[in-house]
This record gives sequence, C-alpha cells and structure tokens, in this order.
Amino acid sequence: STPGHEAASVRDLRLSPLHHCLAEKGAWFGERAGWERPNVFLPGSNGSAPALRFGRPAWHEAVAKEHQAARQAVALFDQSQFGKLLIQGRHAEAFLQRLCAGDMAVPPGRAVYTPMLNQRGGYESECVVMRLDERRFMLITGAAQAVRDYHWLESHLSDGEFVTLTDITAGLGVIGIMGPKSRDLLRCISSADFSNAAFPYFSHREIDIGNTVARAARLSYVGELGWEIYLPTDQAVTLYRQIEAAGEAFGLRDGGSFAMAGLRLEKG
Repeated sequence: STPGHEAASVRDLRLSPLHHCLAEKGAWFGERAGWERPNVFLPGSNGSAPALRFGRPAWHEAVAKEHQAARQAVALFDQSQFGKLLIQGRHAEAFLQRLCAGDMAVPPGRAVYTPMLNQRGGYESECVVMRLDERRFMLITGAAQAVRDYHWLESHLSDGEFVTLTDITAGLGVIGIMGPKSRDLLRCISSADFSNAAFPYFSHREIDIGNTVARAARLSYVGELGWEIYLPTDQAVTLYRQIEAAGEAFGLRDGGSFAMAGLRLEKG
C-alpha cells in the first residue's frame, strides 16, 4: 500500500458494532485484516480521506486533540477489532504454560501480558491472556493476528490434551475508556469499585455498567489510566451512547488508531 492511502477495494467487509456510531462522528476508516478501524476523527469530513501534503499531514491537528484528551481528560477507543480466542478445558493452563513465556498459573481475575515463542525462542505473537476461571482463558491479540494465532495454538495441541479453541472475536465488542478521568466517568455509569486497591492493574472482572453486565479489564494500550470493557456486540451501541452522554462532563473524545499508536510509543 502507498503511504497515506487506504485500499479502495474490498472495503466494509468486517464492521465493528460501533461502526455507524463512529462514522457519524466523521471517522476516516482504515482497513486491518478486513476490519474497518477508525484512523482519526475529522468532524464534517463525511469520512473522506484527508488531503496529502509534504508538510504536516492534514489530520495532524485532529490527532493532536485525541492525544490531548487521552493525556488530560478521557478518550474512547473502539478496540472491537482485536482478536479474542477462548481457550478452555482441564489442560488449558498446562497448554498455555508450554506455549507462552509468561506464567499462566495466575488466579482467576488476573491478566498476563506475554509473548508466544517458538522452539528457537523467537516471537510468534504477543498477547494478553485473561484467566476467567480454573479451566477458561481468553487470549487477546492484534486484529491481523487472530487467524494466525489460532492456527499456531491448534497446531501445537498434543494428543490427549483436553483443550478446545474458539475464535470469539466477532461476538464481543470492546470499548476502551482511557485517560486520567476514566475512573470518574466509569463511576457515573457503574457501581463497581474502580480504586487502585480494589481494581489493580492487569486485573479484570464482571461489572454492572449502564444497563448491562460486562467484563472490565484494567489494561491500557495508550499508557494512561484506563479500562477495556468487553461486552456482547448486540449491547455495544447502547453502552456507547451511555458513555457518550456521561462523558460530556469530562471532556470525552473519540480516538482513532493514529492517536493510539502515537500514545503507546510515547509511553513506551
């Protein structure tokens, strides 16, 4: 692909449950493994690509505002495109211990950020693995990695190993609420305790939020305080609207993949 351009053919193949909400906000979408993912929000643009030029790109100021919201207030990122693989069975922990460099023997409610390595010690993938209970784990990977990671896991199952793999990517929407005011916003729409003591980094649990129950994970791809909210796709739009309404008081702004990439790099 040419820098600054997105593919013109085979578009709108895979849509997040929030796609039309984000399009209304002027999202310019990019394609990732068939998914439409917002690059940046350009209000009034009707989703058309920003003009290319030799100086600062036309989207520079818009991305700067998304950066600023994530650093100083609160930003919402649609992360529904990330791959989600359910790994379950009585040998699930031992199976993941064999394939992952991180220690998978954590209690339910904890998440592990880990590489999956090959026999030479090289990276095959990096992912977050959430332990749901004694026999169930959910692996979160990049949008372009889900099929490959599923194949890698499946091809390394041993005879007699009681493990099943299910790609549940399309069944769950993921709404990232990131920034120093993310805790304040979430407290407006949930009765859960989001304090550091009750909800430490790399922990997750089911919470009431808006009119539903979802899994909140205290993870941040942008280096700020934040939570990822995992919920069924059929409830994602309703929750998005509730977050949108509550977020007005805190300076909530939608963020795209350009801002997310810059923030994660700057935060290391």
